[in-house]
Amino acid sequence: MKKSKNLKIVGVRMSDANDSIHGIVVRILKQSGKPMRVKDITEKVLKIKKIHSKTPMNSVVNKLQTSKHVIRIGHGLYSYKE
Repeated sequence: MKKSKNLKIVGVRMSDANDSIHGIVVRILKQSGKPMRVKDITEKVLKIKKIHSKTPMNSVVNKLQTSKHVIRIGHGLYSYKE
C-alpha cells in the first residue's frame, strides 16, 4: 500500500490531520491565540466541515476533552496548549 504525502500517521491508523475534526479544532484554537467557548469553536468547525452527527457540539466537545493539544480553562472554555 502506498502512503500519500498528505497523510499523517497517528497512532496505528492514518488520517488527514487537516480535514479531521480534531485537526480543525486544534487549528482554530491555535490561530485564535486566546481561550474560546465550545459554541464558538463548533460554529467555526461547521463553517469548515460538515459534521454528520445529530449533536455536532458533542462531537467537538469530545475532541476537546481527549486532545493532548487542548487545555480546559473553565466551564465550556478551552485553549490551545503550547
